[in-house]
Amino acid sequence: MLWLWGSPLIRRVKSLRWIPGPLIAVLLGCVTTVLMTQAAPQQLATLPRITLPAFGSLGDLLGELESPAWSAWRNPSVWVVAVTLALVASLETLLSQEALKKLRPQNPPPSPNREMVAQGVGNLLSGVLGAMPITAVIVRSSVNVSNGAQSKLSIFIHGVLLLICGLWFSGLLTLIPLASLAAVLLYTGYKLATPRLFIEQFRQGAAQYVPFLATIGGIIAFGMLAGIGIGLATQMAFSLWRSHRHSLQLARYDDHYVLRIQQNLTFMHNPHLLALLAKIPEKSVVIVEHDSVGYLDRTCRRCWMILPRTPRSAASALISGRSPAADLNGRLARPLRDPSDCQAPGNTMLYTFWVITPTPRK
Repeated sequence: MLWLWGSPLIRRVKSLRWIPGPLIAVLLGCVTTVLMTQAAPQQLATLPRITLPAFGSLGDLLGELESPAWSAWRNPSVWVVAVTLALVASLETLLSQEALKKLRPQNPPPSPNREMVAQGVGNLLSGVLGAMPITAVIVRSSVNVSNGAQSKLSIFIHGVLLLICGLWFSGLLTLIPLASLAAVLLYTGYKLATPRLFIEQFRQGAAQYVPFLATIGGIIAFGMLAGIGIGLATQMAFSLWRSHRHSLQLARYDDHYVLRIQQNLTFMHNPHLLALLAKIPEKSVVIVEHDSVGYLDRTCRRCWMILPRTPRSAASALISGRSPAADLNGRLARPLRDPSDCQAPGNTMLYTFWVITPTPRK
């Protein structure tokens, strides 16, 4: 029914567009359950359904509310559960908000800070009343978007409808089989995570689809909080690897070498740096471009200091001025044999001029 209601044949009929497909599927499940219960009551007696208490009035609903047990403040396990719920609810809300931005972009975009403040205040009031925690769910939000919701009024109407159904239609809600709700969730999840999404992730390379699959596998195996943590750790590992790979570049020109430092260096770049320095032959002219570097780790600085003590020595000078005159291909207009050559007109740059010479023998 969900697939049929979402087909172009049904969407062409204007009078049927305003009827949500999940509602039709749930009503069909209720009717099927009632008919099959009358035909085979013993077989369907244990069919999982929604269980709700019967409320005759608003006073009955208020009577079901429980006041907080303030003595539980001293229980450490309560704090563990509270922090876990806060993290999971906050992450779920933020992820739902990011997903909604892709489903329907807004200008200006919704503020995550306001969403967190509203959720925090709502959870405080919910806890005082003895209700369940409040969080945004992508399933409900995507249903609102797919049915043409444009403002916050849809959320308010959603809450009012839940209150009305819980007060006066709890008997009808108990007819809904959990299988129908599960089918709605599966259908909505499929629409949010179509095979096309997985194909796009694979086309973007391993740096994109490996954290993507790690997050999905972590959520399925260990839960949302642990799954998101696994995904973040995987993405950080890929980012560090790419940063390490592209931070240093060694290029050889006509009569000199250029070692370009693309970004800040830490101790993790030492093996790569030493490997590049080992490729430079003796009696070579080396220009180290580090104009864009704002931070250089002490361990990386030791590489410059250690170099003269290795089987190679260096006559180096740190010059703050202008880069050597070069053509569009980066080749120097004339040979470099002296640090004074590095003061020709050009772009402002910080660099180090080296001449690698053999270590004198004693």
